[in-house]
Amino acid sequence: MLRRLKGYARFLFACAMAYGLFRFWTSPIWQWNGTLSISGNRLVTRQALLDRINIPAKTPLYALNPQHISTQLEGIPAIGRVAVRRWLLPARLELNVIERQALVEVVDESQPEPTPAPSGSPKPSPKPSPKPSASAGPMAPAPTPKPDGGTHRWIDQEGVVFTAPQRLMSARFPILIHTELPPGSHLPPKVQSHLFDLLNAWPHEQAGRLDLRNPEDVYANIGGWPVRLGEVDEVQLKFTMFAQLQPLATKYKDRLKYINLRFPNSPTFVLKTGAEVKPDKDGATPAPTISPGPTPKASPP
Repeated sequence: MLRRLKGYARFLFACAMAYGLFRFWTSPIWQWNGTLSISGNRLVTRQALLDRINIPAKTPLYALNPQHISTQLEGIPAIGRVAVRRWLLPARLELNVIERQALVEVVDESQPEPTPAPSGSPKPSPKPSPKPSASAGPMAPAPTPKPDGGTHRWIDQEGVVFTAPQRLMSARFPILIHTELPPGSHLPPKVQSHLFDLLNAWPHEQAGRLDLRNPEDVYANIGGWPVRLGEVDEVQLKFTMFAQLQPLATKYKDRLKYINLRFPNSPTFVLKTGAEVKPDKDGATPAPTISPGPTPKASPP
């Protein structure tokens, strides 16, 4: 009889423990009621983060997977990393958002081309005005600029294209990049390598543009001067040659189509008439001669 009573007691105790554990795990203290602590966000709004994770109300805190939430939020192009922590009393989530930092801005065709800086000045004109384009080249500007404060595309150091308002973002390099990639995509490895090589050799504080839509034949606008770089090789030599040719380019002004640096040891000035001028070793420029080769199909910046 005593053994039977002990067995009943153990059974009742086990049932009480099971019920207690059930009530404990279903207690409101575990239920997430939407309390969210966010830090580090400047480009992405709080509501955008809430809409992205989309967690139902009264979800038990232990049922939330921080890694899954982090992966969801990192799907937003402007976000690089997110650290997620769960806290009790009260049940809440803590998000530490690390947003992407812009390396360069992706060009908007409504943004005007930079105009050449005055001779002897290392910096471009601070307020360039749009120039009428006579050709439908890859870097021809549209007639009206986009108002400041709109959403622009940017590229970060990982080669990711993302969007952010211009008033909240500034690029590390004052260079506009031509690419047709949508936000959230990565630059192809070859294009990303070309971009970093060009940025490392780019003249200090010179504004400009880079057209990377054809990695085998790159065009640029450096401080207002249209340049055909061709393949991304001997980059440092090409920029050194550009610095030497820049004073000579002022002689041609509006007649210049682009400075041809595809072969940096034999650079030429290509004029809008189709003629090519090859500077001699003393820096002088002889009379232009018609180039025997075909003129390039693409138009420089």
